[in-house]
Amino acid sequence: MKTTEWYLEKYGESHTHPTNILIHKIFVPLIMFSVIGLLWSIPVPENYPWFINFGMGLVLLALGFYSSMGVAIFLPMLFIVAPMIYGNFVLSSSPLFFKINLIIFVVSWVFQFVGHKIEGKKPSFIEDLLFLLVGPIWVFYPFIKKLKKAA
Repeated sequence: MKTTEWYLEKYGESHTHPTNILIHKIFVPLIMFSVIGLLWSIPVPENYPWFINFGMGLVLLALGFYSSMGVAIFLPMLFIVAPMIYGNFVLSSSPLFFKINLIIFVVSWVFQFVGHKIEGKKPSFIEDLLFLLVGPIWVFYPFIKKLKKAA
């Protein structure tokens, strides 16, 4: 069984160069935000409440994965994703909602691949798509570790 530590260690193997680390710390959260927004942009029936959309569906799936890693991962990730939900909720009324998220998504992925070019290693998700969900944990893990120590 793959543990949180295993995922973080494997992810970290292709993220050792300081520039790549910095790029990831900036752009992984932006990719999270934009993917939620892009999926949120997929139309659902108008009589559905605001929180019933494909972006929130992805959030629920991601939180399910994070909960499988334990409360010490789940709760911080819940608090990290909450402002992303709120930000997309606020932006969702804009006619530019989809375009803003698309631009953030494309620019962020360009930087991610530049970071991996600098690193000289392929992105982890090529090996296992779950690494797309591990990346945010890896980015925020120093914060999560501080929370664990404080608890």
